[in-house]
Amino acid sequence: YMEEASAYVFYVDSSCFAEELEEVKQTLMWLLKHPKLSKKPLLIVANKQDLPGSRTPAELLQELGIDRMDL
Repeated sequence: YMEEASAYVFYVDSSCFAEELEEVKQTLMWLLKHPKLSKKPLLIVANKQDLPGSRTPAELLQELGIDRMDL
C-alpha cells in the first residue's frame, strides 16, 4: 500500500514524555528514509494540543530534528 499512497500523515502526541518522543523521532526518521516514501509529501499532525503542558508545533519540529533537516 505504500507504493500506491500519494502522501502520508504522521500523528505526534504533543503531550508525550521525552523518552517517548525519542521513539517517535526514530520512527519518523525511518519513514523519511524509506525508499517507497522518501519522495512523497508528509503531513505531521501535532495531536493533543489542548492538553496542559503539550508542546507547540514549533517545539515538536525542533525536538524531532525536523527544523535542521535538509529535506
